[in-house]
Amino acid sequence: MARLYLMRHGQTEHNARGILQGGLDSQLTERGVSQARAAASWLRDHAANVGAVCSSPLGRARRTLEIACDAHPALASRPSSVDPCLAEQRYGALEGRALDDLPQDPWKPGEAYRTHGGDTQADSSARIVAGLARIMEAHPGLDVLAVSHGTVMGLFWAASEHDRACPPPPLDNGSILVFEFDGERNVFTYLGARS
Repeated sequence: MARLYLMRHGQTEHNARGILQGGLDSQLTERGVSQARAAASWLRDHAANVGAVCSSPLGRARRTLEIACDAHPALASRPSSVDPCLAEQRYGALEGRALDDLPQDPWKPGEAYRTHGGDTQADSSARIVAGLARIMEAHPGLDVLAVSHGTVMGLFWAASEHDRACPPPPLDNGSILVFEFDGERNVFTYLGARS
């Protein structure tokens, strides 16, 4: 079965300063660049047979994928796309605020951000799951590397098949969650993480 390697972008200036990004963007830090290179090395060292790559349309994810492709040239030769299903959840008027000032944990957003013009957790989760299934179906039999965002990864993990007793995986910048995709059942099963 095909595998999905779902990767979080490298650390950004906003991440380092504790600012909620959502649809906003900021540049990768030097640490973020190193994280992208380390993730590419992990893919190479674990003989990930990636046949297609894609990223969120946000600059921090696209830049992370560019760096990973530079560090692991085999990735650069694969079909590449940008897909809006991988974009970070929107938090409306609260984007750009300090994480300490938020009314609700952005990692578990629930419905709290709707009143500020943001997305609901349910809407984001449905978009992400349907979009990643569509991406896998567009590349039948191929493993896919998708570069996205922390909340996206958390919501997707929660929607996947996994041992409900196991704690959520770490979603650090540059981490990778690995899933198996069963195209016949249209189901993702969580296999593990690189953090």
